[in-house]
Parts: sequence; structure tokens; C-alpha cells
Amino acid sequence: MNTIAPGWIDTPMFHKATDNDPQRKAAILRRIPMKTFGKPEDIGYAALYLSSPAGSYVNGVFLPVDAGASEAF
Repeated sequence: MNTIAPGWIDTPMFHKATDNDPQRKAAILRRIPMKTFGKPEDIGYAALYLSSPAGSYVNGVFLPVDAGASEAF
């Protein structure tokens, strides 16, 4: 079994949590080494990889899709 661990993804829920709090949004962005928020398709591509023949021999991984944010802590 594999797990995808999404980071901060640009979705309506993300905007609800950050649009009225620019300081929070800036603080989050400072912790992301790639200095960008993800797109929903970034998560989709990870799922596609893991469920495709290209990922057929991948098992037991915890795949962060977070632009390096989990490494910055």
C-alpha cells in the first residue's frame, strides 16, 4: 500500500483558509523550498504514477507531494 501526502494545494479550501490572512499565507510559503503552492493535478499525477505500470513495483511508500515543505521542518 502506498500513501500520497499532499502539501498546500491551491483549492477552494486552501483559499478559504488563507485569503483573509495574508500573513499566514506568507508564513506557509516561507516554509516551502520551491516557493509555490501545488495544483490539484500535482496530486493526480502522483496517483497516476502509483497506479500505472511505471509504479507497479513501488510498494509501501509515503510520497510527499509538497514542494519540499516536509523537509523544511
